[in-house]
Amino acid sequence: MIAAGSSPGAGSMATTPWRTDRAGKKSPRGENYVAGADVDAFAAARNTFNCLVGQLTDSKTLSLGHDRLEDLLLERGRELQRLLLQAHLDLRAMRERQAAEHLRGTGAGIIGPDGVQRRRLEAGHHRPLATVFGTVTVTRCAWRAAGTGYLHPADEALSLPAGRHSHGLGRLAALEAVRGSFDNALEAIGARCGKGGGQTATSGAGAAGGGRYRHLQRLGHADAAHRRRTTGPQHRRQRGREKGS
Repeated sequence: MIAAGSSPGAGSMATTPWRTDRAGKKSPRGENYVAGADVDAFAAARNTFNCLVGQLTDSKTLSLGHDRLEDLLLERGRELQRLLLQAHLDLRAMRERQAAEHLRGTGAGIIGPDGVQRRRLEAGHHRPLATVFGTVTVTRCAWRAAGTGYLHPADEALSLPAGRHSHGLGRLAALEAVRGSFDNALEAIGARCGKGGGQTATSGAGAAGGGRYRHLQRLGHADAAHRRRTTGPQHRRQRGREKGS
């Protein structure tokens, strides 16, 4: 997608996957977000943390052995991490929507990599993302124009995969697949990601053993490609140009 900014080579916008279609307008990014949105987005995570602290100070918990405490913290801690990730995504979604509505209010839109101006805004597009903490929902804005497909700037900003599995989950699946049998990999992923984690990572795989292994390998290959794009020589050269601009 085309890098953008109010001026060519503006460092703060150099990695933006789209650009506005009206030059000279100040970037709406980060403007006019609702005061207290940070607090509201993290309310569920904060409540879960407080409940966990309360459980750890409860008289019944104080009599548990260390192994039971480990199990408790693994399960409840994983859910807390999932809620924190979900809250962060929700906060980004709120700010993106506010910035997008501000941009639309100016009569502007965005220009995608195809060079087409998109001025029709649709908020509230959702997609699931299976992660090492569990499944979360990514909410983002979509821009479109007559005869064109949707453009979701947040997908690029978040480096979202083409499928539903996160790069971290794909990396874990690939690592476990080469260590043993498919069933062992399933068990290890489930232990790391919680109940259903293994099934989530292997959903879409064929019933045959070879097909299931190939599915895990595809997840690992997708993660490796993502790391090359974000840490390889071309990425470092691009980052160097942005810092020098």
